[in-house]
Amino acid sequence: MPGLLLLQLLLAAIPAATGGAIWQVFPSPTADALSSLSLLGPDNGWAVGFSGTVMHWDGTGWFVVPSPSGLTLICIYMVNPLEGWAVGDGGAIIRWDGTTWSAAVSPTTKGLNSVFLTDTSHGWAVGFTGTIIRWDGTAWGLQPSPTLNDLFSVHMLGATDGWAVGDGGVILHWDGGSWSLSPSPMVSPLYSVFMLTPTDGWAVGFAGSIVHWDGRRWSVQPTPTGKALTSVFMVDSADGWAVGDSGTMLHWDGGSWAAIPAPTLNVLFSVQLLNSQNGWAVGAAGTILRYSPALGHPSPPREHIEHEAPRALHDCNGSC
Repeated sequence: MPGLLLLQLLLAAIPAATGGAIWQVFPSPTADALSSLSLLGPDNGWAVGFSGTVMHWDGTGWFVVPSPSGLTLICIYMVNPLEGWAVGDGGAIIRWDGTTWSAAVSPTTKGLNSVFLTDTSHGWAVGFTGTIIRWDGTAWGLQPSPTLNDLFSVHMLGATDGWAVGDGGVILHWDGGSWSLSPSPMVSPLYSVFMLTPTDGWAVGFAGSIVHWDGRRWSVQPTPTGKALTSVFMVDSADGWAVGDSGTMLHWDGGSWAAIPAPTLNVLFSVQLLNSQNGWAVGAAGTILRYSPALGHPSPPREHIEHEAPRALHDCNGSC
């Protein structure tokens, strides 16, 4: 298939957005699926995945580091260089203290799909059968939930404003006192939510679904794909990315979402940008993609690998 390979390489070399940055395959130290990443800066990032895999980016390469869990880790969120959290199967929770990752006490055995902290003393995680847990700076505790639907993603704007999405198109809102159901235009799963402001937010999901929050309601938006979208990340109101099945990559330019050629056909589970010119995406079979100004030639695409897990592997992008 030399012709197809050449076409894919040529497409991958096309600048994906303004400024000449492109997505390229980056060397990976693992073949395990990578489900989530969290970036603190250009030389400090983390990723997690199957079999308890934890990896660190130090500005020169990605390296596997010791993990206290053998369970699949679904989402990671780094608060700062000295504190980070990851959650996953069976209610697994692990914590970074600046030196090592260690297991933390979990109040649930339900799989946890997403974690988000606003600071070192306030955080949330969500998971299967509507599970919601809260971090108060000392311990994680179960919280009342208005749904039994699986929850796949949570994103907090602050102590009194947060959102979670999940199966059946369920959308929950936190107002500082309780979580409540918000009217949803979807009946199919939503896998990832990202809020820019109280009046500007996005969620993506099954079959290319995209919905937008304008401060009053969630509404369905035009989509250029029918592939499942597993992760969405917004740099600002005029620059955003979504990724998903079969290497699907979409870019938001402030007016519409457009499909962007990708250097892989593997499912991508998580995307996060540091700015409009630098970012990462991770996915099946240890896939790592880097978004940066073009330097040299893109690496060949990996073998196509479809979903290798239930929808628990959705995203975590600083917004799992």
